[in-house]
This record gives sequence, structure tokens and C-alpha cells, in this order.
Amino acid sequence: MTEDPALRNEIESSLNSIAESSQNWLGRLRKRQREVRLITSFLTAILIFFATLIVATIVILVSAHVLAPTMSPTTVSNNFTNFLNQHPSFIFDVAAPAFLTGPVSGIATYLLMRWKHEQRMKKLAALIAQMNKKIMAQDQSAGPLEDAFSLTEQIFTLLPDLVRSRKQDSLLFGFVAFIVALIGGNIGSAILVGVIVWIYFRYEFGKNYEQEISKFEGQRKIFEQRKKDFIETL
Repeated sequence: MTEDPALRNEIESSLNSIAESSQNWLGRLRKRQREVRLITSFLTAILIFFATLIVATIVILVSAHVLAPTMSPTTVSNNFTNFLNQHPSFIFDVAAPAFLTGPVSGIATYLLMRWKHEQRMKKLAALIAQMNKKIMAQDQSAGPLEDAFSLTEQIFTLLPDLVRSRKQDSLLFGFVAFIVALIGGNIGSAILVGVIVWIYFRYEFGKNYEQEISKFEGQRKIFEQRKKDFIETL
């Protein structure tokens, strides 16, 4: 049997469409990963900052015998007032480590997450780059399509999993909103803000990401049928 030029054109059209969609998804996923890195780093820096403040305060007060489990609140209050009068640099002694550990932990978190994200995206980016090369080669000479078929199948397997793995981001955004709102308000309003942000991003994921990935999987069905028809002509 001879190859059908019309079917080949349809296959190449599908490959171009899939490559374009995959490239767009790669850009969207990288953008979302950047947002997650920044938010997670910010959250880590805040939590470590306040944790360091609390630990440093407890360590200094206990070592100075200002604070002890057997002391009454009145005794602790009096001791603390006297301690502040005698040690005016106390605030600096507590804040200095926090201003060091907070930013350092945030930067370290960002760099670690960037490395992990790049590892996850490396395979998809490599597959898309190889596919684009195959498509360019096909434009120049009508060679065999088997390699392009293999790359396409790998993209179809990998991409939806990477997209759906971002579903949990709504929880992260909601938790960060809760922490930020808690700093400036009460716990009730913070919970409300956190839930609203979580619901919004969960809705945004369902509306945009799920619909788009459904369209992408629709492209897969069309491609599979065209590939089957094309192979039958060989």
C-alpha cells in the first residue's frame, strides 16, 4: 500500500497543534511553579522569622532566670521589666538572629524548589524540543513519522500528570492568605480569608486547567485516530 498524502498532511497538522499546545502548557506550568516558589519562600521566611524570635526570646529569658516554669505570671512580669531596664539591647539580640534566619531560609527554600521544579520540567521540555526538531525535519523532507509518534505518546502521558499535580496549589495559596490575614487580624477573619482564597484558586483550576487539559486530551483522540488511519495505509 502507498502512503496517503492527505492523511500525512493531517498527521503533520496534528503534530504541529500538539507541539504548540505542549509549548504553551510548558510556559504556563513554569509560570505557576514560579508563583508557588515565591509564595512558599515568603511563607517559610515568615514562619522561620517568628519561630526564631520566639526561641531566642525563651532562651535568653530562661538563661537570665527571668522565666521559669515555677514562677507566677506576676513574678515573670516584674522580672521581665527589670531585665529590659538592665538590658536595653534585648530587642536587638532577639531580632538580629530572626532577620538572618528568616531571609536565608526563604532564599534556600526558593533555590531548592527551583531545582526540584526544573528536574520535573526537564523531561517535558526535552520531549517538546525533540518534537519541534522532528516537525522541522518533516517540513524539509517527508521522512518517517515513527519517531514523532513516539515523542507524542510520551508527551501525552507526561503532560496531564504534571498539570494535575498543580491542583494542590490552591491549598498553599489559601494557607498563605490565612497566615497573612492572621498577622493583621483575628483568627476568625483569617480563616475566612484563607477559605475564600482556597475556594477561588480551586475554582480557577477547575475552570481553566481542567477544561484546557480536556481539550488537550481531545487532541490526543484525534491524533490517535489519524495515526491509526495513516499506519493502515502503509
